[in-house]
Amino acid sequence: MAVGSAHSEEDPLPHRSLRQYSRVLRRAGLTAVVALAIVGGAQLAGSATASGGRTPARSSASKAAMVQTALMKRLRLSVARTASTRRKPRPQPQPAPQPQPTSPPPPPTSTQEQFGVSPDNLEFEDAATRDRTLDSFQAMGAQWIRFDVKWDVIQYGGPDAWDFSRYDALTAAARARGLDVLGTLAYAPRWARSDACRDSFSCEPRDVNEYARFAEATVAHFNGRISHWELWNEPNISAFWKPSPNAARYGSLVRAAYPRIKAANPAAFVLAGATSPAPNDGTQIDEVTFLQQVYSNGARGHFDAWSHHPYTHPAPPGNVHPDCAWYQIYGTQTSIRSLMTANGDGAKKVWGTEYGPPTAGTPGSVSEGTQAQWVTDAYRLWRSYDWAGPLFWYSDRDEEPSGASTSAWNYYGLLRHDFSHKPAWDAYRASAST
Repeated sequence: MAVGSAHSEEDPLPHRSLRQYSRVLRRAGLTAVVALAIVGGAQLAGSATASGGRTPARSSASKAAMVQTALMKRLRLSVARTASTRRKPRPQPQPAPQPQPTSPPPPPTSTQEQFGVSPDNLEFEDAATRDRTLDSFQAMGAQWIRFDVKWDVIQYGGPDAWDFSRYDALTAAARARGLDVLGTLAYAPRWARSDACRDSFSCEPRDVNEYARFAEATVAHFNGRISHWELWNEPNISAFWKPSPNAARYGSLVRAAYPRIKAANPAAFVLAGATSPAPNDGTQIDEVTFLQQVYSNGARGHFDAWSHHPYTHPAPPGNVHPDCAWYQIYGTQTSIRSLMTANGDGAKKVWGTEYGPPTAGTPGSVSEGTQAQWVTDAYRLWRSYDWAGPLFWYSDRDEEPSGASTSAWNYYGLLRHDFSHKPAWDAYRASAST
């Protein structure tokens, strides 16, 4: 069945309204994460600076309890309204960068190439809106664009159905503006989902070899146009890997997909991870723990870089705190970098494939001025790390006009809904030009 044809009531995927589904999923995915930073919110907000934070530690028990409550709400919402896209992160606390010595894999070769943007569902916009958005990325100096290349769309009709048309058009438009593409290979079509989870696009695949076949065919189709690929999105949280995250299962997916991708394009550059900030609460898996478990399940040698989403809001980038997704890359006793080094991957980089705060609504929003300052600070810090690949700002444009919603999920954009520039857009352009 071609994309855009009728979908069953059990598996609604009306692509014409994916922007709406995007909002549903972000609410689902971020609620739990934001709860962590809202604990004692007045104490946390603004308490840390780029030179060091003084936020008091919170107990793991209370953090897990609050996150579990929020996650249950999220799961009910996600099941009721099956969506197709990514959510938003969880905020955290505290600042201070500390580079870790490594040598780089192939890309990028200069700090200028570290500037990316991660928009939502651009393949479902009309051509004029899509092109206007891409023109904005080009004008502000972005070199990279990250977007889903959705299995659920390409093979919606079954294992022998292939429709790349949406991604062909988006890829051509992005490349015409000089943007390199990072394609995220994710989201099983209904026929390929696990028996343990049938009714959500984020259900785990029933057979990792079917995913690997999809990945190989997709990489072959885009050979010469897309050379950088990411395996799934946020598999360590249940918003994106249902019925619950499973590092062993994800490790099997990575092991299955990597050689098939390399067979399709030996020069392909493969990222694994795309991990979200998360607690170890029995439902989600902390990003450091997840990487440790992926390594334990044989994934070493099956990715070229690790990707992570180091969200920190409502605290600033670089916050020093054991629960901070940014700091956990390099600063905690066991960190993403220390695990990579211990497993012989110290020369591989960490890519930040989503980062950014909302500028209105609740929870976790900051002012537009603060968002702009964080653009400057985040890229200044990120470019100082010799282990860092590109950092992708989330997101492109607000989902709603100013004042139309009280939900922060609608206001992550560098652009307002009417395409006017937030101060962060200008800060991004200034950072990218230096």
